[in-house]
Amino acid sequence: MSRRKRCWQSLVDAGLMAEPPETPLTPPWYVRALQGFGAWVASLFVVLGLLLMFNGVEEAGLAVIGVLSLIGAFALLRSEGGDFLYQASIALSLSGQLCISLAAGQASDTLAAALIAGGVAVALIFLLNDFAHRLIATLVLTGAVFVAAVDLNLERLAVPVLAVPFAGLWATEARWGARRGLFEPVALGLGFGLLAGALFALRLGTHGLPESVVAQVIRVIVVLAALGYVLLGVLEDSRLEGSRRWPTWAVAMVAALAVELGVANAATALLVFVAAMRGQREFLTVAAMLALLVLISHRYYTLELSLLAKSLWLIGAGVVLLALYGVARRLWRTASGEAAPSTWSPGIAIGPIASVIVCLGLAGFGVFRNEGVISRGDVMVLELAPVDPRSLMQGDYMRLNFAVQRTVRQQLRGAPAQRGWVVLRTDDDGVARFVRLASSRPVPAPASFALRYGWDGRRVNMLTDAFFFEEGSAEVFDAARFGGFRVDARGNVILVQMLDETQQALGAQY
Repeated sequence: MSRRKRCWQSLVDAGLMAEPPETPLTPPWYVRALQGFGAWVASLFVVLGLLLMFNGVEEAGLAVIGVLSLIGAFALLRSEGGDFLYQASIALSLSGQLCISLAAGQASDTLAAALIAGGVAVALIFLLNDFAHRLIATLVLTGAVFVAAVDLNLERLAVPVLAVPFAGLWATEARWGARRGLFEPVALGLGFGLLAGALFALRLGTHGLPESVVAQVIRVIVVLAALGYVLLGVLEDSRLEGSRRWPTWAVAMVAALAVELGVANAATALLVFVAAMRGQREFLTVAAMLALLVLISHRYYTLELSLLAKSLWLIGAGVVLLALYGVARRLWRTASGEAAPSTWSPGIAIGPIASVIVCLGLAGFGVFRNEGVISRGDVMVLELAPVDPRSLMQGDYMRLNFAVQRTVRQQLRGAPAQRGWVVLRTDDDGVARFVRLASSRPVPAPASFALRYGWDGRRVNMLTDAFFFEEGSAEVFDAARFGGFRVDARGNVILVQMLDETQQALGAQY
């Protein structure tokens, strides 16, 4: 007998555990996957067959098909017939809810259809004693809530409606007890529904649907109250005393409010994240983190500000969070009776200050050198092939690939890694074209340029691969056909402007 079995048997002998069930042999995962796929296909044919039988009955036929599908799902779930029948029960449950919702939508308005679909989902949550069925029914219920809210022009209030039961469930997880099989899938379904609602708000914003002040205030108050309720449970789990608990809670709520004011609906993602972290639900935690990143990224991109203003916005957000962290530490020490440090050594700041000075010095030297190339260098025009991507930290820019680089790449194909010079000469159209490669720096000649290149066996490194411009002006640079450079006598080259097909400057230029 293994150690695990002996431990289990000792618990059984002590009357603390029941006899372990016989572990049945399970088929390989690929066999189970094929069984599940076959179950979904079979269920699809069953529903299609029922649709053909009730063809022409319309609403009544759909309703009957939906009821029959739900009855079949309940019967298959009770049969415990393996993976095939279990997957078939899920497929029939989904199709049944869909048919009933469609029938209600055809027979009445959207609001009534949403209420009927939500009522059916609630009934299935209590009737179908299975984790997956209850999770899916909860997701259908959250979808019905959003549809009803949109029909009532209260789409912004759907999240607060779901946030209250979500917080209530997760804050009382320790008291679920024997009803865990009911509460857990419902709590998870509400969490995913809240994240979907937070992301759905982005779509409303892109369609020009503003959020009223009243709806915004209600949403923020309710979601922050739910978050505060869950945070209290987290602080209780950490066994913090009252003198530490309440200052920590207050600072956390101020930080959450600051984040919500900066990024709309971020508090919803924070609510789900905190609850999932407390309940140790990894998948829901990752989903909340991804939703929060999407919200922050969307907010950053929709700011009608320059890159400098956006940088200041990010710096300001960081300063606020650091200030809150400092306040939290001071309150923590005060509450715990710890003495705050009374002395401060100047040597502590030598490292950061020296790093800042070195970085600024290097950046200043680079700016000084490049300004010299721009002011004193010769003009060189190269043909390009642009692409317009976006960068989170850099904004709009044009990805560049110059024709001369393709020519150099063809010349060096199959050659070992090396460095050298590319000789270019301006043609009658004023465009610099490839002449030859040189291992050493060539003698300067009229209307000729010499650029350094590096070859690693696959790529040529000789020119910049991006041109940055002000956000919102991408259409101006759609007509770019050439790049305008400045080149000095040492081969240093800087891209200064984009040119159209007639070599006229586009947008801002040096």
